[in-house]
Amino acid sequence: MKKMLVGVAAIVAMGATWAQASAPASSATQAKEAVAPVLFHLVGGEEGRGLPLVDGKVVINNRGKQSVCWHVTGLPANQQPLKVTEYITSPAGAEFRSEGGEVVSNSERTDHTVVSQLRPNAAGALGQCWLFNSSDPEGDYSLRLDLTNYAFPAQSFKLIK
Repeated sequence: MKKMLVGVAAIVAMGATWAQASAPASSATQAKEAVAPVLFHLVGGEEGRGLPLVDGKVVINNRGKQSVCWHVTGLPANQQPLKVTEYITSPAGAEFRSEGGEVVSNSERTDHTVVSQLRPNAAGALGQCWLFNSSDPEGDYSLRLDLTNYAFPAQSFKLIK
């Protein structure tokens, strides 16, 4: 039932749902430094291979390891680490773990906040993956992402077995 956060070194350019960031007013100067619009999208696949989500669904097969990854592109390259805050909603009983990050969940384990520090790569991209397995609760999940200077709307996916 535990999801492990897995760092993603490369950004996979695949068809997926994209969301454009809104930069807080106080960070307008930093937002202008981005080389392209800052975009956020979710992909899924076996062990982080980066397959697009099909109709927003992640299917856990009997081999058991599937992931949902988020990717952000268009950030200034090689900048200082960004504070990354992931807000995840899940069916009751879900559990998330993050190496190098802090996870806080409510008592029902339906609302989870994960805070970490990540540095964009040379291409101005960063991303993370959450691994799911057959013991994770089936149902609707959402992930909303905030970076130091950017806020992204929530995106949803459904875990089915």
